[in-house]
Amino acid sequence: MTYAGYYSSTTSYTWSKSVRDFTVYNLSYDENGNIKTMNQRVPISGGRPGNMDILTYTYDNGNKLLKVAEACVNSPSVKDFVDGTNTTDDYSYDANGNMTADANKGITSITYNHLNKPVQITGNGTVKNIYAGSGMQVDNTVTPRIDSNVHFAQTAPYAFQTLATPLRGHLQNSLYGDRVMLLNTDAYFPLFQTLIPLETPLQFVNLLQLGLFSNVATAKESWDKTAPLKGWLWSYGISARSTLASYPIRFDIAWPGTFEKKPVWYLSLSLK
Repeated sequence: MTYAGYYSSTTSYTWSKSVRDFTVYNLSYDENGNIKTMNQRVPISGGRPGNMDILTYTYDNGNKLLKVAEACVNSPSVKDFVDGTNTTDDYSYDANGNMTADANKGITSITYNHLNKPVQITGNGTVKNIYAGSGMQVDNTVTPRIDSNVHFAQTAPYAFQTLATPLRGHLQNSLYGDRVMLLNTDAYFPLFQTLIPLETPLQFVNLLQLGLFSNVATAKESWDKTAPLKGWLWSYGISARSTLASYPIRFDIAWPGTFEKKPVWYLSLSLK
């Protein structure tokens, strides 16, 4: 593929790129089939079409991507790719061909296990993965539970979501917008250090704490000056936390506003 045109219907029932254009063009490849150049259009200020990306790809003598250069001069807010560095190679690899750094995304190191699976990714933060002996990932895999009754307006000026601090008791998408306010209150007390004067050989039991919590949140779409707040959602529940093999672990049960509704259960394990 060297070109993918985008056309939209106009009021005169013709097809045009003058109002909205997401065309991908200037696609070229090297002898190994690696992409060398790509340009992409997008509606920018005032809805007029403009360039979103003008990309050039550089490889080593094999097929390893070393650098991606962005020549688009438009505001970074309309770019699909942000060129984070322009001095040296953007990407580094180990002897097995695994990527160990991505300067454009701010990833400074990626550590792999003997199966070439990433076990730690370090950049602006740190992500750790745990695998079974078969190589299957057993931790840091998230399957979100979505509120399918919530639908986003097609005119909303965003395409992707970033999850805020979880509102326990409610499904994902229950609230959305680019301005979010969330209040979490938790109160815990050590069970076997206050109410029951008992010490066991198990640290997990000795450190057990019981607690109560409540959450309240709202959200707003700031680009729509006439839109009100999405309304307030609240929840409350009970919690238990302790330490297992030196890792903090917590179990929560949260009710979305009333005990008459079905609770949501949470199991949290911190690997910090």
